[in-house]
Amino acid sequence: MRIWLIALVLCFASPQAWGCSNDAPKIDANTFIEQADRIVLAKVTSAKFVQEMYWGLNNSWGNLIEYTFNIIDPIKGEVQDNEITYKGRPVAHSREIYDFKKHSDQTFWNSIYAGRTIDNCFLPIESFVVGVDYLLIGDLNDNYPKRAELILDKDDKWLAYVREQVKEQQGND
Repeated sequence: MRIWLIALVLCFASPQAWGCSNDAPKIDANTFIEQADRIVLAKVTSAKFVQEMYWGLNNSWGNLIEYTFNIIDPIKGEVQDNEITYKGRPVAHSREIYDFKKHSDQTFWNSIYAGRTIDNCFLPIESFVVGVDYLLIGDLNDNYPKRAELILDKDDKWLAYVREQVKEQQGND
């Protein structure tokens, strides 16, 4: 009986049992941009507490936040409204407020795993800062490290790259 109880606990304790994966997709930026239904440059206009929840990270509790964004530039896809909302969490790590030197840092470009997003199966996907612009690619449920990058300057290299890729891809349709 004990062995079955242990097996049952191990099964449900495993992230794979919940269908979650910490692995970023093995696709490059161009493919991710092409597959995204929507790409927008948007500013966070508000953040409100939704509920307290278990993070699973370091056995801690934290706050679930609902972030509201005002769309500044709909780069790709249909945008029904001028506002979108995402649930996330407060900023927990300095990497989450780093723009890779306007995305000119080679660390960002040399790896598909480099990006602002810190993935963990038990965490809401992102954290954001009110008053700051973000380039949001696809659905934030997509597991890709570059899906919600901080944009602090209109001359940001990632923003320019994504715009150019969308333009090229739309020209090929």
